[in-house]
Amino acid sequence: MALILAPLVALAQQNDMKLWVGTWKRNLAKSTYSGTPPTGDQTVKLEIVNGLLQVTSTTVNAQGPTTTATYLVKFDGSERISNAQAEAAMTYTFVDARTYEGFAKVKGQLTTTTRYALAADGKTHTLTTTGKNAQGQVVNNVVIYEKQ
Repeated sequence: MALILAPLVALAQQNDMKLWVGTWKRNLAKSTYSGTPPTGDQTVKLEIVNGLLQVTSTTVNAQGPTTTATYLVKFDGSERISNAQAEAAMTYTFVDARTYEGFAKVKGQLTTTTRYALAADGKTHTLTTTGKNAQGQVVNNVVIYEKQ
């Protein structure tokens, strides 16, 4: 039975991921941060690559330098190393078609939880991050992204 259901679950997740595909720009004016907010622009491109969600984040710092990071998200609940030097890992799971969660761990300890929620109209998505960062500071951020 599990062998029959596994492809169906994978197909459902891929269909869910399609809702998220596109280019998204962070709206700092609508976002709130518990600490100092970032400066500059951030654009996130979401694509499906080999059945996984590929995230390409480009940030233009207010002082000039641009940084780009690309990573793959697999929604199977398994840990993925996000920074080997810091002993950091991420885990992602779908809640439903318009919501998924990411769990950040540092040295095996849960630090933050991020809930990614896609609006019904598909024009915005909200990242709500709570917990404590690696330095033990409280994190309570609500970041709004608008589809471009």
